[in-house]
Amino acid sequence: MFRHLLREASYLPPFAQPVARERIRSRFDRHRNTKDPERLKTLLRKGNHKLRYLRAANNGDFPRMRFVLFEIFGRLGFRRRQLLHQFFAREPPADEAELEKFMQTLASQDLLNRHSDWLDRWNFEKLQAFLKSQALNPFDNSPRPSVAGKTLDPTNVVLKETIWGRPPSAKLARSRLRKWWRNMLERVMPPLPKKEWEMLRDLSLGNNETTKNPWAPPRRTVAQSSSPKEGERWDWKLYATRRVAFADIQKSRRNKLLSGAVDDTSPMGDTRAIHEGKFTPRTWRSVVGDVFMMSSYMEKKPTGDGWDIKWGKVRFEPPVANQARAEIFEGISFDDKPQAKNSIQPASRAKSGRG
Repeated sequence: MFRHLLREASYLPPFAQPVARERIRSRFDRHRNTKDPERLKTLLRKGNHKLRYLRAANNGDFPRMRFVLFEIFGRLGFRRRQLLHQFFAREPPADEAELEKFMQTLASQDLLNRHSDWLDRWNFEKLQAFLKSQALNPFDNSPRPSVAGKTLDPTNVVLKETIWGRPPSAKLARSRLRKWWRNMLERVMPPLPKKEWEMLRDLSLGNNETTKNPWAPPRRTVAQSSSPKEGERWDWKLYATRRVAFADIQKSRRNKLLSGAVDDTSPMGDTRAIHEGKFTPRTWRSVVGDVFMMSSYMEKKPTGDGWDIKWGKVRFEPPVANQARAEIFEGISFDDKPQAKNSIQPASRAKSGRG
């Protein structure tokens, strides 16, 4: 399973391979000493699912490749959690002045009289500034819930008084605040490192002069045995006892990319898998452009007050018509005014005099 996953990851684009290989190695190292048979069975089932998913993405399944790149660039999954901790975890004080300011903040929040929780380990001033920026830059087809600008003030979450007309307890107010921030963290698209964001920008715009072939490498041919291949035995019992749709489920158009099965005996005219396509430089730019528009980078302003946040934007440029299609528009000037709708009447509606 480990070798199969690494081999399939080698067919991803070069810019996505390092993160995928590191993730595969770290997961196998984590469970290297697992001895429980049931746990091993569960892990192998998950690994087989990931292998089928990755194989389908490499074979031309655009929606699955899109989600693979979402995980690679931190829009979903493990990389997203890593980026959240990297950018929004509270940094330790650098000097005595920052330490004094931090202690005053703790005193104002009454932290010295309560147990600390996960809210105290996050830089929520930075996170709130990023949430406001994300709310002002919405994007379509997001894998995460959108951020609404009306709900970005955490002070509105804490009730001023309970149903009995008394102020809420500190424990209740803190739990409501934790719930609100947990909901907001589910919506955050964390920023990327600047170099990674600039690489995405260049790939989505086609400015990849530094890399000769930035897209996925061609799949290597399978080695053939020198000995004559024996014909596969037909499992007639399966077809005799179960429905044909169940027996051929791995060869169906829906599962063909996942299983890699080939159905040469299908009576159907179109045997292509659902969502199957061919990756070209243009389609790669489109897929990477979707990821780029959901990505950003964040850095502190030179003055030290606030942050500069920049989101990816892809400008739509219609393709230039080739010579065959350009003949349709010959003789048409952009200065010509369109004819009125009633200026042209069909011949069937023309009035004819009675003889």
